[in-house]
Parts: sequence; structure tokens; C-alpha cells
Amino acid sequence: MSSTAGDAIKNIRALLNDQVGSRYVRTNEQVRNVMSNQMQLIASDTYGGLTKQATACTLVAGTDTYTVAPSATRIIYSVVALIRNSDLYPLRKIPFDAMLEFKRNTAAATGKPDRYAIYEDDSQLVKVVLYPTPSATDTLDAWYMDLPDPLTSDSSVIPFGTFGVKAVELLAAAEIAAGMTEEDLAACKLSAAAAPKWQADGQRFLALERERTARIAQSGGSVVRRYY
Repeated sequence: MSSTAGDAIKNIRALLNDQVGSRYVRTNEQVRNVMSNQMQLIASDTYGGLTKQATACTLVAGTDTYTVAPSATRIIYSVVALIRNSDLYPLRKIPFDAMLEFKRNTAAATGKPDRYAIYEDDSQLVKVVLYPTPSATDTLDAWYMDLPDPLTSDSSVIPFGTFGVKAVELLAAAEIAAGMTEEDLAACKLSAAAAPKWQADGQRFLALERERTARIAQSGGSVVRRYY
């Protein structure tokens, strides 16, 4: 069962004893940012898996660089193949610096690409560079994994099950508590021993969630990745 960021913040503040709005030790935005980071870590670790993206991008004759991940929360692991007239042509992945060196030392060529490199631009969008430069209209397929969108308001949804949501709350509280100064801890009347305890409790809830998803997989089902 998913939960909202607002509900989770209330639970985290109860753990931290940081519930007086006029003197919050951490603002709601700061708490949401910590939760967002924990969500992405949990998603890649516990719910991780790759999804085939058919037609990750359409190639245009004369253009060698394309965006294959439309958002900063999509991780592209590999380009599966180039597709032309329903025929599949595997591509060879090479390091980005090797691609730059290859293009620098190799005469410009066009044709059917046979190798590619991946890099991230300044906007955190994933780009793929092809060689040779495409000479015809084709498509690329890719393997990817999406991470949860950042929490931006109290109504933002934490798209995990009950165990996963509890893990987010505990691990976020642990991270916040671990970063508190002695003055912050005193203001919240909080013991420094709370952070490692919540960290351990959060890991136990993650273990329960992994067991749940493993049982689904063993029964022949598939885990619904609701953060996609």
C-alpha cells in the first residue's frame, strides 16, 4: 500500500520528536529530499530489474547522437539492438572516451551503425553516440530501469508497499538523526543511539520486502514496479 510524503513526514517527525512547526530542526523540504534519496536507493536495490524499451529512439540519416532516456530518473544500461525493416542487428558497446578517440582517428563514415557509447549530458539525460553515423531511418531498443520521481510536495506518493514505505521512513529518520549536531539532538531530546537503531530496523523492513517480492517471483508472477 503506497503512502504520501505528508504522511511519511509526520511519522518521521514523530520518531525525531521534531514536531513543533515554529522550531523545526529540519524543514519539510529537507525531510522530503532525504526520503527521495532513500527511495531511489531502495528502488534500485529491492525492486531492481531491467525493462525492455522498444524504440528507445528513432534514428535519422546524418545524425550520430540521440537521447535514449527521457528523464533524469531513467537509467539506461544498454542498447539492445538496431532494428531495420524488422531485422535485428546487435551493436557493440564501447567506452565513451574510446568512441571519441575512434571518431577522432577514423575517417567520417555513414552506414549501418555497429557500435555505440553512452554518456550523460548536463541535464542528466542519457545520450547514445553511434558509429558509423546512420545513413537511414532505423530504431534502437534498450534495457532500462526507472527510479522513483523525487518527492516535491506533501501529496507526492511513495510508490512502495507497506514494508517499503516503513523502510523509507526509518532510513530517512536514521540519516537525519545521524547528521544532527549535539544542539539539534538536545533540542529534540533525542539520543545519538537512535540513528543506528532506526538504520537496523529499516534494513529489517527491506528484508521483509525482498522476501515478499521473491515469493511473487517464485510463484511465476512478476513484481509490479509501481514507480515506473
